[in-house]
Amino acid sequence: MTAIHLTFFFFLLFRIIINNISADLKIIGIIKTFNFVDIKFITYNFIILSMISGYYTYLILCFFLTSAMKILKIFVLAGASFLSILLTSCQHEPELISGTAEVCFDYQVLPIIQSSCAMSGCHDGSGRLEAINSYESISKLVTPGKPIKSKLHKVITANSNSESFMPPKSKGTLSSTQINIISLWILQGANHTTCTGQECDSVNVTFTGSILPITDTYCKNCHSGGEPAGGLILDDYATIKTAVEGGRFIGAIDQLEGFSPMPQGMNKLSVCNIAQLKKWISDGMPNN
Repeated sequence: MTAIHLTFFFFLLFRIIINNISADLKIIGIIKTFNFVDIKFITYNFIILSMISGYYTYLILCFFLTSAMKILKIFVLAGASFLSILLTSCQHEPELISGTAEVCFDYQVLPIIQSSCAMSGCHDGSGRLEAINSYESISKLVTPGKPIKSKLHKVITANSNSESFMPPKSKGTLSSTQINIISLWILQGANHTTCTGQECDSVNVTFTGSILPITDTYCKNCHSGGEPAGGLILDDYATIKTAVEGGRFIGAIDQLEGFSPMPQGMNKLSVCNIAQLKKWISDGMPNN
C-alpha cells in the first residue's frame, strides 16, 4: 500500500466521519430535522480507486465503513430522541406553598384576560376566534391544579417567536407578574373566586404598589407594543404621567359623558381603584 493510497484512504475516512456525524446531525431543542449527506460518492471513489489500483482491500473497507456510519447514525438518532423525550417529560408542576394568599379571579385574573385576549378583533366573540371573556370560557383552557398542562399557561409562556405565543407581541405581552398571577390561580384550583372583601388601600398610595398594578392589569395590553390603541402608551411612569397630564385620563376611567369609557369593553374600575388613581394624582403623581 503506497503512501498516496494511505493518504487518500485516511482523507476519505475523515470525510466519512465528519459528514456523517458532525455536519449532518442537527439537534435544536427538540429534534426537528435531520439532513444526511448522500455518501454514495465516497463509495464510488473507493470503487474507482480499487478497480484502477487492484487493491480490493479498499472496496471491503469502504463497504464496512459506510455501513458502520449508517448504523452509528441510527444509534445516535435513537439516543438523542430518547434524551429529548426524557427531558421534556421531566417538567413537574410547581407545589403550592402553604399560606399563599388566594388569587381572586374576578379582581385579578379576569381583567388580565379581558385586556390581553378579549380586545376587539381578537377573542371578544365578535369574529371567527372563540370568545375568552368569562370564567366559563377561560376555565375550558385550564387544568385545575396543573399550570404546565393548561393550554392557557402554555400559550402565555411559549417562546415569543412561536406561532402559539399569546398575546401577539404587537399587542403587548404579559408581564411576569401577570403570568405569575394566572399560574398561581390555576395552581390553586382555577376557582371562580369573587373576593368581595378584597382589600384595597386608597390612603397609602404609591406608584409602584398601587397605580402600576392597575394600569398593567386594565390598560397596558391595549396601550403598549407596536400598535397601541389610540396611539396612547401606558406602560411606565413617564407615559402614564403624560396621559394624566393630557386631561382626559380621569374622565375616561370615571366613564363620564363626553369621554371614551375605559377600560374599553370591560367593567368600570372599582370605586377603590379610581380613588387610588385620584389620590396619586392629587399627591402630585410621585414616582414612588
